Amino acid sequence: MSARPLRLAVDPSPPSLTTAPVEVSLGAPAGGGPAVCLLPVVSGSAQGRAAALLAARTAGAELELVPLLLTGIGARYLAVAARRAAQLGWSGDELATLTRELERHTFSLAMAPSLRGLERRVSAARRLPRARRAGMRFAGDGWEPCPTGAEAVKRLAETGLARGATCAAGLSGRPPRDVRLLAGDLSELRVRLGGSGLAGDLGVRWAFELLVAPPAGAASLSGLREQIAAAPRCGWCRKPVLGDRCRACAPEVQW
Repeated sequence: MSARPLRLAVDPSPPSLTTAPVEVSLGAPAGGGPAVCLLPVVSGSAQGRAAALLAARTAGAELELVPLLLTGIGARYLAVAARRAAQLGWSGDELATLTRELERHTFSLAMAPSLRGLERRVSAARRLPRARRAGMRFAGDGWEPCPTGAEAVKRLAETGLARGATCAAGLSGRPPRDVRLLAGDLSELRVRLGGSGLAGDLGVRWAFELLVAPPAGAASLSGLREQIAAAPRCGWCRKPVLGDRCRACAPEVQW
């Protein structure tokens, strides 16, 4: 299955800036201006990129680093939302806060023959016994083992769609027949289906992903920007704080 770019199902809006917007990238930025770099940290290569970008930041670059626990289509969705906000004139601080908050309210499910890259982020006491298929879910703060039954996955998608969430699924590698059938069932439910690079990122034969994320259209972004503007500032790093703790200077992400 060929990969298709992940896009938000919203009407395009003209940018409100006369100057170039802040660049948003997954990995190292391409340009030399202010940038927000979103860095999935569940693979070794991503950690290497993060270390290089951290060195660039200490050298005085206009760089905002946002480590992500989400990967695959989840990370791509966050990048799409942040790029749209950048076109609307959001600052680097606002974009970084937006990304962290969207991740905190996003649900992602991954299924593959092995998910060791994600299991490294789970305590040994919570890991499931080895089986022919592994399932992990992310619900705001970290990954944890989960069932891989088709009916449970479809109920999750149906619940997200009923609540107006953005739902997308992705396949990569050569998945078995039952997983391909599951993807077909989700497509019939109007879940957007496309390719995914998760199998290559994790070094496995195949991978399946389901994303249930908050909507990030123009109206939603406007409301979030107002919340960010009115939010108190962290006494340590001076970033906006939504919720009960600062996720910028004390994240749960291990580099």
